[in-house]
Amino acid sequence: MSIISFIEEPKIIDRIIAHLELTFDAERPPPPQFVQQQLLMAAEEHEEYF
Repeated sequence: MSIISFIEEPKIIDRIIAHLELTFDAERPPPPQFVQQQLLMAAEEHEEYF
């Protein structure tokens, strides 16, 4: 697959975006997962590992 052209005209780009019903509004990101991982690690600190 190769690029054969670029769309540079803002009017055309806006029409394509409107046709595809795309928005530039991002959804709220999910909460960070590292907090849960830290809690799991803290709960396992006193166990012995072989």
